[in-house]
Amino acid sequence: MKCAIHPDRNAKYSCVSCKRPLCEDCAIEVGGGITKCMNCTFRGALQEINQRRQEKITSRKHKEVEKEVKKKKKAYLRVIIPISIGLAVAIVELLLYYRVTSVMEVEEFRPAEDPSAFAIVLDEAIRSYALDHGGVVPGRLQELLGRYLPREKIRPVDLEGYRYARTSPTSYTLEPMDMNGDLPVSLTFTDEGLEVGGAP
Repeated sequence: MKCAIHPDRNAKYSCVSCKRPLCEDCAIEVGGGITKCMNCTFRGALQEINQRRQEKITSRKHKEVEKEVKKKKKAYLRVIIPISIGLAVAIVELLLYYRVTSVMEVEEFRPAEDPSAFAIVLDEAIRSYALDHGGVVPGRLQELLGRYLPREKIRPVDLEGYRYARTSPTSYTLEPMDMNGDLPVSLTFTDEGLEVGGAP
């Protein structure tokens, strides 16, 4: 079996994620004897960055809620009798619970705040489109809105920060035009996978 990246070399490994055969130069060991291709390794790193960022945001919100609850409890202790305190605290906690739940439900993904993560979302949407259209990729990113990108979350203006070109009916390039300093490399998504350039 030949390497998917270097057809002139024999494959000794395979990517645990995409199952493509890899030669020694293309296989990246990620620990525990597991190997991945560069494309899948980089995608995993981007997803981990985004996950950590979301965890920080969630943690900060929880701390703010806990701080507010403690502040209100102290105020109640100064003014009302113990029985009223118990009732008031129960009501406040109930209100805060519904408030936090409501905020989490309506919180929207903002592509402009994390262009690297949104680039992965767009790449996956293009691939899903191609699967449903006999391998043919969309002519414009706007064709993804609706079925492949939710209109209630993604607006047409969110797509303007990406350079997309259909190089043939079944191939394409997708490149973020402004990474806002998120990553020290330039990224280009294609039908063959992810291409990583040098520092911009």
